[in-house]
Parts: sequence; structure tokens; C-alpha cells
Amino acid sequence: MRSTLPLLNMPRYLRYLRERLAAHDVVIEQRTVRRLPELSASETDAVVNTSGLGARDLVPDSDVRPVQGHLVVVENPGIDSWFVEATGGGEEALYIFPQSDEGTVILGGTAYENQWSLTPDPAITKRNIDRCAEIHPALGDARVIEERVGLRPYRSHVRVERQDLPDGLVCVHCYGHGGSGVTVSLASAEAAVRLLRQA
Repeated sequence: MRSTLPLLNMPRYLRYLRERLAAHDVVIEQRTVRRLPELSASETDAVVNTSGLGARDLVPDSDVRPVQGHLVVVENPGIDSWFVEATGGGEEALYIFPQSDEGTVILGGTAYENQWSLTPDPAITKRNIDRCAEIHPALGDARVIEERVGLRPYRSHVRVERQDLPDGLVCVHCYGHGGSGVTVSLASAEAAVRLLRQA
């Protein structure tokens, strides 16, 4: 099956979101919060907890666990369309995502539950490249630019829920989307805003 769909460049998309926040005078403050009760209604009106894997300790919520993804970025040998082989629910998938604006191709990938390591595994890198080269043989000789390992924040049920913290501070939780965060981000954000606006 062939289709035309948008493909996000995540670093660029995240920069875009930060720029939108800045345009609305949103101040981004970075600090460490170990547990939600450390926050106070005297500091802020409400909290939206989008801490991903951090919710495991922050809330705490033991249902949150990582799904490790391992992919490879290679120099693009001339590929201009993406390819996905979806077999459903396996630990390894096959995808080829050309990044036309950067001259690279993303090859993947994996979905290993409860794996916390962020260190690339040379055997997985080779397997990703070999499997993708079966579709586009030129990828077998493409120069490797980067290996990436990330942890998707998975939960048995996505949590979009309002909670009143002990001192009356309103907290809306929005986490546990696994690898579907971008796909459902707008709907999740709208649901979170509705919960925030409840009397």
C-alpha cells in the first residue's frame, strides 16, 4: 500500500514548539522536582505533569516503564520515499525514513520493553542496517552518522487525569503514550486543557 503522509523531524518540531511558547510569553524554567507534593499552590495555579518516564518517580507511578528504541542515522544514498513494515506488536520493526532537509535516512528499529540502557548496541545497529538494506541495497554501504537509543514512556493505559494535590494545587497528568506521543499529542493536549478548566 502506498500513501502520502507527513513525517516529522523531531528536533525541528521541538524547536518549533518552544518558539510558539516563547511567542506567547511562556517562560521555561528548568529545575529538579523529586515528588509532586514539593510543588505548592503559592508557586503556581496549576501543574500539567507531562514527565514521561519521570512520572515513575515523580507521581510515583510504577505502571510507567520504558520501551527502548534503537535506530541508526545514515547518509542518504538517494532514497526519497519512506518505508514501514508493520507486523504488529513485535520487538523489532523495519522502517526507513529519509530526512530530505538533512541528507540523511533514519533506519530502525526496536521496541524492547523494560530496557533502560541508552548505550547503542553494535549488533542491533548492524541488524537494523542489514534489514533495511534488503529493501534498499544502497543502505548497506551508506556511511553511519549516528546511532540513537531512546526510551519511550509506556503505560498500560495512557493517563490523562485531574488530581488535587494535598495543598489544593490542581495537577493534570498527561503521560504514558509510549511511541505514539506525537500522533495523539493534539487530542491529549485538548483533553488536558478541558480538565484544567473544570471548576
